[in-house]
Amino acid sequence: MSEYHKPSVPQSFDPWLAEVVDELRELHHTDPLSQQEHDWLYNVWENYDLSVAEAAQSFINENPV
Repeated sequence: MSEYHKPSVPQSFDPWLAEVVDELRELHHTDPLSQQEHDWLYNVWENYDLSVAEAAQSFINENPV
């Protein structure tokens, strides 16, 4: 899994989401995101200060297969 590297400048949602999706692929979550999953990740991005790796792991924990 990726190491935590806190960005010095807040990242906009689309690049952050792309990095989270890449991290999810590394964690073997290859299904396309549903609108509900996309909205969940947007909520995480908007309200929590998580790294890409933390967001991906939270996504896996909250959305078990």
